[in-house]
Parts: sequence; C-alpha cells; structure tokens
Amino acid sequence: MCWGLFLCLAPFILSCETSQKYASPAQSSAFIPQSFDWSKEGENIFYFRFENKSIPLIYHVIKIDLNASAEYSILLEASPEDSLEKSLSTKDFAKKLAREGHKNFIAINTSPFTGGLFSESHIVGAHRVNNITTSPIASRYAALALNTIKNGTTSTFDVSILPNQSHDIEEYEYAFGGFFAILLEGKEMDFAVESFDSRTSLGYDREKNIIYILLAEGERKRKSIGLSYQQSAKIFKALECVDALEFDGGSSSASYINGRRVLSYPDIRAQKASIAFIIKMLEAQSQ
Repeated sequence: MCWGLFLCLAPFILSCETSQKYASPAQSSAFIPQSFDWSKEGENIFYFRFENKSIPLIYHVIKIDLNASAEYSILLEASPEDSLEKSLSTKDFAKKLAREGHKNFIAINTSPFTGGLFSESHIVGAHRVNNITTSPIASRYAALALNTIKNGTTSTFDVSILPNQSHDIEEYEYAFGGFFAILLEGKEMDFAVESFDSRTSLGYDREKNIIYILLAEGERKRKSIGLSYQQSAKIFKALECVDALEFDGGSSSASYINGRRVLSYPDIRAQKASIAFIIKMLEAQSQ
C-alpha cells in the first residue's frame, strides 16, 4: 500500500482518539454557558447546543429524564449481535431503530475498538447485554453499567459508572466499556496531558434521575477544536453530575435523536458498538 493511500485510510484503520494539542481556554466561562437553555426533542428528551467561535468550539448536550410514568417506559437497546461480527455505524443503528417503529430515542456510539477496513475489528472492553457478556473486560478503563427497574407495566434504569472494569460486571444486566472515568463522586479526575478532540461522554446526577450525553465536535478544527477530558468533566459538573465517563471519541463520535444526526458533519465511521435509550409509550408497547 502506498503511503498516500495509507494516510487517507488511517482514520478508518485506527480507532478512536487523536492527541492534537491546542491552548486551553484560560477561563471555564469560555466553554461553559451561564445557563443551559433546553429544547424539548420528545418525551423525556432535551437538547442544548453550545458554540464559541473565538475558541472555536461546538458541543451538544442531550438530557434524558429516566423517570418513567404511567404512560411510558424507558428501554435500552444495543447494537444487534451480528454487528459484533461486522461493524455497524451508529447512523445505521439509528436507521434500524426507526425502521422498527421507534420514534423517541437517542442513539450514541460507545466502546472503543481495534481493527478497520482491512482487518477484523474487536470491541475493546466490556460489552454485556441482557446478562450475556460478549467482550472481555479491559480493567484499566471505565464502564457504564445498568440494571432494569420495573414498576408494574413501566420500566426504567438504575445507572452506574464503574471506575474500572475489574468491578464485577456480572452484577449488571448491561455494561458497556468506555475509556476513562472523568468525574467520580463529584471529583474531577487528573490527567497528565490535556488534548482536544471529538468526544462522546455520559454522566448523571446524584439521584440518578437524569442522564446527560455530551458530544464535542472536533473533526473540523477550524470550526471546532473539540474538548479535553478536563473540560468535559467541568461541563458535567456545571450540569450537576456526580459521575461521568468518556466513550470512544475522535471520528467514532456520533449520536442521533429520533433518527436525526446531532453533529453538524456526517459520521462516516462504522463504529463497533452503539446503544440507544428508547422512550416508549405504553400504547405502542401493547400493539
């Protein structure tokens, strides 16, 4: 393979993060708004967009209210099992959900992975769905873990962030490996290097009633340089989260709300693993 072709294909061959460095904004006020003004995107789904052209920086926050009601349940769906054999983009995963009739959902990419166009790809870290583990843990990385909570005909989730995957994930119905925890019990984690990139991150409030998904744009540096782990943790603190972790970032970052792309540019990466939070009306469940 010639080097020119290799350079063109490198983003597809290697997963996840780049480490390009930029000067960090001196004040958190440069990347944290005075208030988060939410727009409602559906039942229990809210959205916020931030832009500061002087940095430049664009990021998106999705808020999911986990409180179920008598009218709807909150469900979780992961990439279909056959996508673990071949990569499936978050975009195509969202299309699949729409074809199945889901109208109120958020799909995001999750676990990092190895491989690419010319080699077999594998999830890096835990991947557990419906009490079945299909990928071994990566003990140095964190994981999102969930158990279903049922109340009569409705359901929601108890959510936890495991600081490392050596915790017993067998206690959880679902577990999805990420990279590192960036916020634990309200404390920002320390990292030796501050680098800026596209990010997919997730956190929740102290009562575990609200999940926040943070997506930073960083693939078009002239428009947005992305976020660092440190900045992402500060944004989650501003959202009053207590725990947060990073999923796969870089060109793997992707999210869809009700089938609509969140990022301003198309995602062309075939991610290895994605999940969706689905808010489903009970009438639709009974059909």
